Amino acid sequence: MQELQKRVRMSDVQVEDINHSIEEATSPLLRQIQDLQNQHSVVIKNRDHAEQSMIQRLQDAESERDRALQKSEEYRDKLDQITEKLKNLETELTNVQQEKADIRAQIDVEKVVKAQMEEKNRQLEKEKEERDVEEGKAIEAVKMNYRILLKERVQEEKRQWELKLKAERAKGVKKAESSPSATANGHDDLATNGSSLYMMNNQTNSPTPSARSSIDSTYVGVTASGQAVSSIVIERLQANVRQLENQLSFYQTQLQSSSQSRDEISEEMLHMTLEMDKIRNECKAMHDLKRQHEELDARYQASLELLGERTEQVEELKADVNDVKEMYRNQIVELVQKIDQLSKR
Repeated sequence: MQELQKRVRMSDVQVEDINHSIEEATSPLLRQIQDLQNQHSVVIKNRDHAEQSMIQRLQDAESERDRALQKSEEYRDKLDQITEKLKNLETELTNVQQEKADIRAQIDVEKVVKAQMEEKNRQLEKEKEERDVEEGKAIEAVKMNYRILLKERVQEEKRQWELKLKAERAKGVKKAESSPSATANGHDDLATNGSSLYMMNNQTNSPTPSARSSIDSTYVGVTASGQAVSSIVIERLQANVRQLENQLSFYQTQLQSSSQSRDEISEEMLHMTLEMDKIRNECKAMHDLKRQHEELDARYQASLELLGERTEQVEELKADVNDVKEMYRNQIVELVQKIDQLSKR
């Protein structure tokens, strides 16, 4: 019994020694395990923190990418709008240039027409002046011929009346011897004839219808007396009167024709004046169109400069967006690689 107790105590001592040895042997391992567990916890915590940070950065990068894509889309829309506006301006400029060329061609034509019309106007004015001169000369010639013929007729009448007066005086001398009354009648006839000659002399320088009627009445008186005036002389005077009337009618017809031509020339000059006013108005409208074209050209140049600046800005923004995309892509690749490495550990 004692032996067993002794052996039990010895076994207890051995067990204690073994336990103490085990404790001494396992203590460094436990500390190492605890250190490893602490390190593992720190690593996991750091990994979680890094993962959260990377996820946040990834989200921020995606948000930034979305904003960059949105801005890029906006700039692309603006670029499309500017391009469309530029095309419209180019089309408008082409139309304006074509219109300008048409207007220049029209102006050249109008200048040629204007020069032709001015030349024609000068010719018409010259013709009008020449016709006025010819008309004046014709009128003066008619007046001169009328005066000459009338003077010749008066001289002829005067000569006839002088012959008649001589004849009457001769008769009066013969009749005075036989009858005093016959002498008185002869003197009355002479007084009447003298008054007729006086009227004809007063009407010599006034070639009017009244003068012609007075002369015709004188012809009637001469015919009525019918004693000393020869019928041949009367017929010759009547033929001269008819010839003079025919010439007067011809000159009157020519005068009417000249007046009609003058009226036509005046009407044509009025028409040409209206055409000149129309050409002046068209030239004024052309100058207005030219000024509008210059304004459009200035606006077009300003739009081109603005488009160039906007294009440079868009290109710079595109380059910035591509750089940001590349940077975020590299960061995402690095984050994924780090996550894979941490997962493998």
